[in-house]
Amino acid sequence: MADTERVISTFLEIVQIDSPTGHESAMAQYVSDRLGQIGVSCEIDREGNVIAKTPGDTSKETYLLNAHLDTVEPGRGIVPLIDEAGWIRSSGPTILGADNKTAVAAILSAVERLASNNFQNNHPLEIVFTVSEESGNHGAHGLDYSRISAKQGYIFDASGREFGDMIISSPFYNRFDAKISGRPAHASRPQDAVNVVPILGQALKGVQLGRLTEKTILNVGTIRVGDVVNTIPGEALVSGEIRSRDEEELETYSGQLVTLFERASHESGAKAEIRITRENSGFQFDPKGDFISHTISMLKLFGITPHLIDSWGCYEANIFAEHGILMLNIADGSLDGHTPDERIHMNDLVRLADVVYALVTER
Repeated sequence: MADTERVISTFLEIVQIDSPTGHESAMAQYVSDRLGQIGVSCEIDREGNVIAKTPGDTSKETYLLNAHLDTVEPGRGIVPLIDEAGWIRSSGPTILGADNKTAVAAILSAVERLASNNFQNNHPLEIVFTVSEESGNHGAHGLDYSRISAKQGYIFDASGREFGDMIISSPFYNRFDAKISGRPAHASRPQDAVNVVPILGQALKGVQLGRLTEKTILNVGTIRVGDVVNTIPGEALVSGEIRSRDEEELETYSGQLVTLFERASHESGAKAEIRITRENSGFQFDPKGDFISHTISMLKLFGITPHLIDSWGCYEANIFAEHGILMLNIADGSLDGHTPDERIHMNDLVRLADVVYALVTER
């Protein structure tokens, strides 16, 4: 069993280390120092990721463990408390930081237990604590994958779900950024303007929003037109996203979007610039595959029968999948992430530490 007091005190300590996206260096140093104290060598790469490797039973396959160090805002000056029911939450207007410091604490606990056993019975581990997950997954994208030999492993970054639920699929994801350039003029001289408002309206008229098919969804997230009321706007900026479980369908709808904006602009004497950016590739893991089946059997030892989730969210698991690494994302039991109501029950925090330890020692 995990050292309950140690796991909880670790979590309470690290949520008080400010680490909003882009400012994770103190957390990276903490994790590196903590692992160094038990003889696990670490390196902080140029992105700010912490990379560590542990010894283990070389007859067992190497596993990869991942957690991210950054949090969303408001995530500075967090003061945690444990309420009478055992829930750990923020005592103020900030988030708690359970996303993803629950996983950080659980992984540190598991590795310390492995060290106390001289790393005799565990899978050899590669551990990556990434930065900037909450904004673009820059840490995972910037990782040098030639240094990673593991082909499968675990992430614990699925909040708002039942403890132990597993993400087995995630969509391909394109972001789009469109710019329509017309010609501005004073409101009293409409004859001199190429007004982008009707052009934008015509373009968006052809854009279906929401669920396009069973496999594809589209959202327009931001629209910016004009700055003052007495000027006919000459520029419109539109950003959004398309997610699909079918890569070919994703590209088809992305191409149609480009055509709609270009056609509407050209017909009105304006210019359209549309940038399509692949943010994430998707993945679909075999729910009956050996690794997933084994993981389910291990969770059942804890009385957990996990739901296998086809998610519309995107995770660092998407990035790892691009590099041929199957990373199961397991729910940690935390609730209301990214809000001041974020919380984790201390029993689930300790249970996660036990689950991590079991997953990397059995089989």
